[in-house]
Amino acid sequence: MGKTDDEIVGADQARRLNALKRRVLETGTGARQEVVIPHNGKKYSFEVAIEPLFDSQGHVMGITGAAMDVARLRELADSLEEAKDKLVQEKQYLENEIKADLGFENIIGQSTSLQEVLKQVRVVAPTDSTVLLLGETGTGKDLIARTIHNLSPRAGRPFIEVNCAALPENLLESELFGYESGAFTGAKDRKIGLFEAASAGTVFLDEMGEIAPALQAKLLRVLEDKKIRRLGGTQLHEIDVRIIAATNQDLREAIKAKRFREDLFYRLHIVPIHLPPLRERSEDVIALSKYFLSEYAKKFSRSFKGLGRDSQALLLAYPWPGNVRELRHVIERICIMHDAQMLLPEHLPKEHTLDSFDSAAPTIPFYFPVPPEGLNLDKMVDLFTLHLIKKVMHMADGNISQAAKLLGIPRGTLRYKLDKYLADDDQNVQSDNSGTPGA
Repeated sequence: MGKTDDEIVGADQARRLNALKRRVLETGTGARQEVVIPHNGKKYSFEVAIEPLFDSQGHVMGITGAAMDVARLRELADSLEEAKDKLVQEKQYLENEIKADLGFENIIGQSTSLQEVLKQVRVVAPTDSTVLLLGETGTGKDLIARTIHNLSPRAGRPFIEVNCAALPENLLESELFGYESGAFTGAKDRKIGLFEAASAGTVFLDEMGEIAPALQAKLLRVLEDKKIRRLGGTQLHEIDVRIIAATNQDLREAIKAKRFREDLFYRLHIVPIHLPPLRERSEDVIALSKYFLSEYAKKFSRSFKGLGRDSQALLLAYPWPGNVRELRHVIERICIMHDAQMLLPEHLPKEHTLDSFDSAAPTIPFYFPVPPEGLNLDKMVDLFTLHLIKKVMHMADGNISQAAKLLGIPRGTLRYKLDKYLADDDQNVQSDNSGTPGA
């Protein structure tokens, strides 16, 4: 280059380099030193290695030197460390995926409302669109989110579920975004966040309505820019994740109450999917009950083979405020506490018996006998009413108050109907406890 050390690295660095060279010349021992070299307004860190040159008699006759860009090496080392962290976390989440082994086949039910949900899932899964799952607690939002992921092109990548209500704001932020060393007390090492760990996969933000407004603003930027900044860091990191959010709250009401950002709501509300409560898909209750009964009977080595008819009636009549999760837990509890061939009413927890029903008339399934040919409409109504009363009285073990509560009518009304129909049973109405399924 035809330049001196002073001209290249400056007087101070040149003095240190000259001292290093002189030491190598005097001792015959190689040495290394880090040097900062300014160039075009930037500073570059190099490791300078000075080695002695010897003549044939072993005397030092000169020196040779080489400079290596250690800044670039450090960047590569940091990138390798980050890649290692990602692989470790991805391995953990993929192992959880294998254990969960959830797919479409695990969604039980044939109700019209559930099939409408699955239809939407089939359409949206192959896309990369943000999905917002809405529904009461226990309706299976986590299962639907996992199903969307499993049916998407990202199925082979991590599915990371985050319960936003389970973590305080500062901890949730560090979990999602990661942090740099020294970002806060106790942050000794760099940690990548879940957005980075889920690279090319899906992040499921459950209980989205519980996130604090300050963090909502950062999530909005993630959705818009697909970039994150770790806590304590200055560099933006691009991410490739699909976001599925879920809440059991009315987000529009939360917006009115200033608890949820309106701009974030509309950014999430691209593809909303509403999951119906179990009380709106009562035709799935028995199928779900049988599925859970088989699962837990096997798990706890019980003899249960099916549901008694009266038990089915009670399970259908109960409103299930905790939805599918509550039903699962009830069946699990029964299999822990009891053992029998059939699940009977006495196996049900007290809160799921007749005493727990409110005044609203529940759905009562029963089998209606085939009416004799030529029976006129009035006699058909009498036959229907008699059979219903007998069924409910049997379910209530003859207790008129409980039967009236189950039917949703006053006790006096039921007493009148009992006197009217049962008194004339043999003369006016032909009754049979067997028959074919009715409406």
